Amino acid sequence: MKKFIIIVAILAVVVGAVYIIYNKEEQKHYAKHDRLTKKELAMMRSGDIILRRGFGLVSASIASSLNEAFSVSHCGIVDVDSNGNVRVIHSVSSSLSDFDGLQDCTIEEFCKESKENSLMVVRFRDTADVPLANLAKTAQTYLDRKIPFDGVFDITQNDEMYCSEMVWSALKENYDYDIYPDKSKTAVIKFGPFFDTVHFQRIINHHKE
Repeated sequence: MKKFIIIVAILAVVVGAVYIIYNKEEQKHYAKHDRLTKKELAMMRSGDIILRRGFGLVSASIASSLNEAFSVSHCGIVDVDSNGNVRVIHSVSSSLSDFDGLQDCTIEEFCKESKENSLMVVRFRDTADVPLANLAKTAQTYLDRKIPFDGVFDITQNDEMYCSEMVWSALKENYDYDIYPDKSKTAVIKFGPFFDTVHFQRIINHHKE
């Protein structure tokens, strides 16, 4: 019995130590996340595209494998309501989120998952005939349909979507503009097209160039 009590006590100490370390790491994680200033928030419009690099091995792997001009691993479409509240509509796998597929969050929540100096906001330029806000409205329809995450990255169908696939689809639907004309069945829509300053204006860029 005495031996059992000692073992339980040791386990309690170990669990307590792990919990303390975990909490400290979580605090470091959120303390170092990227942030937007009030001025930057005021610059954002419905239909803007926001990109970030997240924390963790998955985000690092995505950014590393793509090896693009700016190190990002995720994107979404911005929606600003009449009171100036900003939210982001995006698609996330259930392996990284409590909910699978299309979902929305506040801009503050989106930023908390953004590595320092990784946020970027771009705006599609050719909106003379179709308002920019239509991109957000289209993203909302995807959200209403509860489209799940596209885990096989197949852009030949639209009943599932990963993050950049959602933006690609919304742009095609509203402007008949294909950011990825050289697609194939196995192709993954990269983030590089959003860095093209001919078609996209950089509104906010926290990356060190």
